[in-house]
Amino acid sequence: MRTIVKNEKSGKEFLVSSRFTFDHGLETMVFAYDSARNDVIDWMDLYANNYRLESEMLADHERVAKILKHEELRYGRCNTIDNLYEE
Repeated sequence: MRTIVKNEKSGKEFLVSSRFTFDHGLETMVFAYDSARNDVIDWMDLYANNYRLESEMLADHERVAKILKHEELRYGRCNTIDNLYEE
């Protein structure tokens, strides 16, 4: 599952990607994205989380995309969605 999200405040774009990977299993990752180039700007993930169940992964994918659309992103990589955005 892939979702492109544009932040309402900053205009920055993000790719939220959720899938099975051979090294981490079920995973959701967030990358900086540029829709003009239709490509990821930097493959260093800004957020990553792993799951035991596909239903957990899909629910978190939707939650992360919603947060990224409405909240201003902090700088640097975050390991939990709770410290991914400014309060």
